Amino acid sequence: MQEITASIALVTSLVSLGYVVGRKIPLLLKFPLRQEGDSLREIFQNAKARIQGSTLLKGISSPHMLLQTLLSKARIFSLRTENKTSQWLESLRKKSQEKKAAFSDDYWEQLKKDKERKRVS
Repeated sequence: MQEITASIALVTSLVSLGYVVGRKIPLLLKFPLRQEGDSLREIFQNAKARIQGSTLLKGISSPHMLLQTLLSKARIFSLRTENKTSQWLESLRKKSQEKKAAFSDDYWEQLKKDKERKRVS
C-alpha cells in the first residue's frame, strides 16, 4: 500500500514538474543570451563602484581606523569568551571537589555493612 502511494506521489510530482517547465521554456527562450554588464569583470566593477559610493565608507575617515576598531572589538569579544570559559571551568572544578568531598573513604565498607545488615534481617 505504501509503495502504491509513493508511486502515485512520484508520478504526480513529475507530471506537475513537467507542466511547469513546459510553461516556462518559451519565456526563457525570449531572453537574450548576453546582456550588458553580464561578464564577471563588469559585475565586480559595478560592485566596487557601489561600495566606493556608499555612505558607510564615506563616514569612515581612514581604513586604518576601521581596522583598528574591528581589531579592538575582536579583542574584547575574545576576552569576554575567555572570561566566561574560565568561569565555567571554575564552577566545574568546584562541583567536582564537592562530589569528591561527599564521597567518603569508607564508602565501600559502608556498602558491605549495609548489605550484611540486609542479609541478617
